[in-house]
Amino acid sequence: ALHEYLFWRKNLIIWACCAVEGFANEAGVAWLGETFFKDNLERLDIHKKIALLFALKFGKRLPKSDATLKQVIELFQFRNRLVHPKTTSVKKKSDCDDNLRSKLDSVTPESLRSVFRRVVALLEPDDDDNASDSAASQVEGIHQ
Repeated sequence: ALHEYLFWRKNLIIWACCAVEGFANEAGVAWLGETFFKDNLERLDIHKKIALLFALKFGKRLPKSDATLKQVIELFQFRNRLVHPKTTSVKKKSDCDDNLRSKLDSVTPESLRSVFRRVVALLEPDDDDNASDSAASQVEGIHQ
């Protein structure tokens, strides 16, 4: 039962990261155009991508202390630890297992949903479609 629990907790984190990055990518392509996005933003770390999209869209920078960016960084670092494990020296296997279990226990579906909603709130399109169209046109003009 424990292995199944850990399996589903790990998957929850991986899929939450897919949702966050997928949303940021889709929002970026919709707003900036596929070519510009692929050429300039697609390969950035997710927190840098979100910060840059926010800056381009709203003309101001998110502070490095922004809670949403911090949560995204922490979530993706944990995901990377799960899907890209590194060799490390561990005195006792149980210490490593306890640390991972503790971290997995602390990540709940509600906390992941909250991170996703906060990213959406940062990047969601304005009610004024003309502002978005104008900004996208400016970016395309810069790229030409």
